[in-house]
Amino acid sequence: MNGPPSSASFAARLGAGCFFNVLLFVAVAAANHRLLAPGVEDPRLRLGFALVSALFLSVGLGSFWSLARGQGRGEASRGALLRRAQAGEPPPDGGPVVATGSARALSAPLTAPLSGVPCVAYTYRMYRLTRQSGGDRNEVPVYWGYASRPFALDGPTVRTRVLAVPRLVGKPLVQTGPGASGARALS
Repeated sequence: MNGPPSSASFAARLGAGCFFNVLLFVAVAAANHRLLAPGVEDPRLRLGFALVSALFLSVGLGSFWSLARGQGRGEASRGALLRRAQAGEPPPDGGPVVATGSARALSAPLTAPLSGVPCVAYTYRMYRLTRQSGGDRNEVPVYWGYASRPFALDGPTVRTRVLAVPRLVGKPLVQTGPGASGARALS
């Protein structure tokens, strides 16, 4: 099992990332300074425009590069999470995890507010449907909430304790009837 990254490797990755961003900033500033030469006569104004535009362009290009490569890399990546989930390996201490299984309450279960079903976590949202001038439907939230209790997921190979509010995944149950217009619940 791989543990959390050491502080030395984190510092090396952070330093390499900062060096790349500074190098990108300098390259974009130099290119902007040359491109602005024919249109801006004052050298101080040209340098100011080049630096400010280089700041925004380099931040934008760096963000695009991070998005293109994927936000999570290494042991925090989606692939590593799915690999650990399939192998039944526990996550690094305090790290993210993908887990499925049967939920078992570690204390008294909650009661879902709309359905009345005993559960370990729920989320709900009530809204009013309105029509805009173009005929589009618009959902106006009126009341919403969520709750969770510590619970365990009993999977095929391992039992995982969940102490934080989970991200609930599933199709919402749309309540119907005269008193439940627009109510959605996931429990």
